[in-house]
Amino acid sequence: MIKDGKVFTPTPDNCLPGITRGLVLEIARENGIKAEERNLSVTEFYNADEVFTTGTMGELVKVTEIDCRQVFNRFGDSVFARLQEYFKKQTDIFGEIIK
Repeated sequence: MIKDGKVFTPTPDNCLPGITRGLVLEIARENGIKAEERNLSVTEFYNADEVFTTGTMGELVKVTEIDCRQVFNRFGDSVFARLQEYFKKQTDIFGEIIK
């Protein structure tokens, strides 16, 4: 989730540690986006500016609703869009290396 321009993710004992998740945290930090791993409450997700999931098949997927509550970006700048852009650039580089 993203709140006030900062990325928050549950600690790996509360979610799968995942390669994509790890890469997103690395990309965030390399690009000056603060990122923190800690236990998060459902209320924090309800009040987030942006929420997204990570995974091998979906990569980064925006969450627009949680428990019938809309997720609204009150921060303005879309940190999620920036992360998607950085992620795409990074994975495009990996694709070129493999070729």
